[in-house]
Amino acid sequence: MSKVSLPVMIGLGRAGYGLAAYAAPQMVAARSGFPGAAENADGAYVTRLFGARDVVIGLLTLLPSTRRVALPIGMLADVLDTGSGVLAGQEGMSKQT
Repeated sequence: MSKVSLPVMIGLGRAGYGLAAYAAPQMVAARSGFPGAAENADGAYVTRLFGARDVVIGLLTLLPSTRRVALPIGMLADVLDTGSGVLAGQEGMSKQT
């Protein structure tokens, strides 16, 4: 059995999640704990935006020639997403989300 490297697992996971979010945004939004996002087109649109970004970053992470750049970009995107969540919490976003 061959070993799969951590960057490859990260790339597969990110691309897979992105594809799911793009193809089935209502399902992903509902399972991700975003109240109401699954019931409206705005929520589906935003979920697809994140999905498209994750597909691109995930695929670039899988390619050895772009991995060195894609991994830090993915980490930066995740840090900024976390910061956005902190700010949204301070602005009154529901604790469930």
